[in-house]
Amino acid sequence: MEDLLLRGARPEDYADFARLFPELLVGDPVPGVERWRDEMVPSSLVAERGGRVVGYSYYQEIGKTAHIRNVVVAPEARGVGIGAALMAAMRTRFAAGGMVTWNLNVKPDNQPARRLYERFGMHAEYRSTALGLRWELVATIPGPVVAVAARVVPPEEDERFERALGLLPGELQSGRALPGRVVVGLVHSADSTPAGAAVFNPAFPGAYPFRVAHPSYSAALLAGMRPYALPQHDSVGMFIENDDAAVAALVAAGATVRLEALHYHGAV
Repeated sequence: MEDLLLRGARPEDYADFARLFPELLVGDPVPGVERWRDEMVPSSLVAERGGRVVGYSYYQEIGKTAHIRNVVVAPEARGVGIGAALMAAMRTRFAAGGMVTWNLNVKPDNQPARRLYERFGMHAEYRSTALGLRWELVATIPGPVVAVAARVVPPEEDERFERALGLLPGELQSGRALPGRVVVGLVHSADSTPAGAAVFNPAFPGAYPFRVAHPSYSAALLAGMRPYALPQHDSVGMFIENDDAAVAALVAAGATVRLEALHYHGAV
């Protein structure tokens, strides 16, 4: 596509980002200009056509894995290969940076996007679910089957928690590098082995990842996040991957499903 320009994002692209972000159809509020500038610009690509921004992508590098957070193409520019161009540009960037695998989450009914990702060698691995829960309901969730304690995870313990909970190597480290994040962990009271972990963003508010070793530990992990929540927020979001039991337990406690997605994965 001769008139297509792919380039790194700039702070002044915020208005175009804010115009395109709702096309994700995830129901989240548009991130503010500060988050765009400080967190998203360094790892976003912008597609321009005829001098107009018609798409963007945003990703996060986690160890040797590139996690694609957003791929958006303006409605009037779809079907001409802009999404494929963004994917190809990201793959080139990831390969040059030493990434070995890449992944993303996509809505199950978004067949054009799924076909695109499969063209790039990705395949669906499992389901992911975004939940919302009012903070006041945390106290009503049944407690854990064994005693656990919540605390902030120091950087030197990232690897231990990631290994025990099946998180990607570097996932907690990558999360704590983002502005304003708090890494909260759960440990078994008897022996301090990891029982859960969440990277909490109080400004959103929400946690990704949110991982527990047993569904009954969810309330304790949420309670550990609660002291860092901002007073103006009465609810919290969680993005839970490959754990239907934890999702079901939280829904039974009053959580609402905000989004269901398929997790796609492949080699760069």
